[in-house]
Amino acid sequence: MINRYQQKQLYRPVCRPALPKDTQDVIELTSKIWEVDDYVPYVWDEWIADCEGLLAVCEYGGKVIGLGKLTLLTGDQWWLEGLRVHPEYEGRGIASHLNDYLLNYWDEKGNGIVRLATVSKREKVKHLSEKSGFHLRGECTNYSAAALPGEIGHFRKLTAGALSAIAGYLEQITSPAFGKGLVDIGWQWAAPTEPLLRESIEKGAAWGWAHPEYGEGFLLCRDDFEDESALYIGQLLCRLEAAYSFLEDIRHLAADEGYKKVAWIAPLDTDLNIILEEAGFQREWDMTILIYEKAHRSLSKAR
Repeated sequence: MINRYQQKQLYRPVCRPALPKDTQDVIELTSKIWEVDDYVPYVWDEWIADCEGLLAVCEYGGKVIGLGKLTLLTGDQWWLEGLRVHPEYEGRGIASHLNDYLLNYWDEKGNGIVRLATVSKREKVKHLSEKSGFHLRGECTNYSAAALPGEIGHFRKLTAGALSAIAGYLEQITSPAFGKGLVDIGWQWAAPTEPLLRESIEKGAAWGWAHPEYGEGFLLCRDDFEDESALYIGQLLCRLEAAYSFLEDIRHLAADEGYKKVAWIAPLDTDLNIILEEAGFQREWDMTILIYEKAHRSLSKAR
């Protein structure tokens, strides 16, 4: 007869698509990873209902001990997120199993580019990403400044007619100072596309900036469920020498819109970071966020 210890040795981790019945295991799992609330339980139902990506779990002995999500952001941009492993099962290769399972799905059914973000202190995730063929696209950290009452005459809300101008301008921005053209759409970073820009415009979150001395610029904002008191910058675009005036004007805009502060997960760039501090912004984190990306094999063959 097989005893419980022997039975446990027979178990193997199995990755599969998530099911509604996994909800309780996932809530229990995510409650043990961080001291602060995990966002996964708040988006779990939305993830379960997503039929374009893949929500995966790793099961061991009938219990869910890990999860991960592959999300389709646009027609050819994908995002890996929510990689979690129960603390009691760390060091057993569960994260690698989930990572390989999700990437194999993307390799077979996906296209374009897949990206992910992790914090600088998570060495295992960095190693796993590089081992899986990802390369570092950008590094950023959080800055914020109090809203500043004042005139906002340089700003105007954009309409759909500005789509081509914004898209064209974004595509030209490859400087590290502006995240190499990636837009923060809410803890997900994507290259600009017309659908993403149109969504920002329809939400009233896209602004044009016209300064008599420094010329034009664009501001894209994004939602943040963690802090509704902040105006979050998704991307700003202007000449670097205009950044001080632009950032100061954004603080005025935030006050006019009823926010208490401005926040931006800004690219790490010496010149930009100096300007941010001169404009009254302070760095809030010691850590940084690393954005990795990987091209689909079909793109590699095309090149």
